[in-house]
Amino acid sequence: MRTSNNTRRRARQLCSLVMVLVGLVIGIALPLAPANVAASAEPADVGPISSAHDQENPLSVNRWSSNGPEGGSVTALAIDPSNPVIIYAGAGGGVFRSTNGGESWTASLSPDYNHETYALVIDPNSSATVYAGGNFGVSKSADGGTSWYTINNGLANQYGNAFVYSLAVDPGTPTTLYAAGCTCPGYPSISKSTDGGTSWNTLNPEPFNQQHFVISLAIDPVSPSTLYAGTSGGVFKATNAGSNWSLIFSPAFGSNFNVVAVDPSKTSIVYAGSQGVSRSTDAGATWSAPPIGFSRTTNAVVVDPLTTSTVYAG
Repeated sequence: MRTSNNTRRRARQLCSLVMVLVGLVIGIALPLAPANVAASAEPADVGPISSAHDQENPLSVNRWSSNGPEGGSVTALAIDPSNPVIIYAGAGGGVFRSTNGGESWTASLSPDYNHETYALVIDPNSSATVYAGGNFGVSKSADGGTSWYTINNGLANQYGNAFVYSLAVDPGTPTTLYAAGCTCPGYPSISKSTDGGTSWNTLNPEPFNQQHFVISLAIDPVSPSTLYAGTSGGVFKATNAGSNWSLIFSPAFGSNFNVVAVDPSKTSIVYAGSQGVSRSTDAGATWSAPPIGFSRTTNAVVVDPLTTSTVYAG
């Protein structure tokens, strides 16, 4: 009899538990149903995704959606300044192009996983002219990414094409280009073209030669003969269009500088990304340490062109 009572008691407890679980499932499922319908109707808007830290920081960009492209890690982006819905993405599979603000993408340059693109720049005077740099050297498109051709005269030798990690265009004379990359044996650190990439001349300035590989380049938009280079050995500067360079920043906390950026409205302000972001307000003569608490590896720095006191780091 006691066993029978225990059995009935356990059965009642199990039924109560099942009812509670069913109630919870129904209570959760009903409010979610309209949200799921809305999400399926508008796949590009996934709604706010934020953490407690994001909510504390009003500058956090916490509304994102994933739209592609499919082609390996994206390592470079360029937006057409005359038509911002046109975006180019450099990836492990080449170059991809969007004509609708990133909602969809099509392969533009060599869609294979051996064609790695590290740098993209657009001619500021003719946005249909686009340059791509990577493990293939440099390629150029004169029709907005519809077709491409290599421009490696001076960048290739018996070892193959130079690896180009960064490209920069002189904003005053867009036919003047700079390409920078690995100081592998037989390759230059920085090359320069004055004819839109038709031919390249090796600058090969000391102390770059066989010592550092150049990861990023930045040109002073007001004085284009002034350039900055982020390298594996620090930040370098040239004031004579790249002919001679000097080391201006190599702190003890880390010297692998992945990015340099110049404030477009006050070009004496320069940013350098390594283990955090350092800032110079005197064109690289002195530098501030990265902000306390921000010591992550920094691969990208962008200055808001309209509100230059706003800076983004990735």
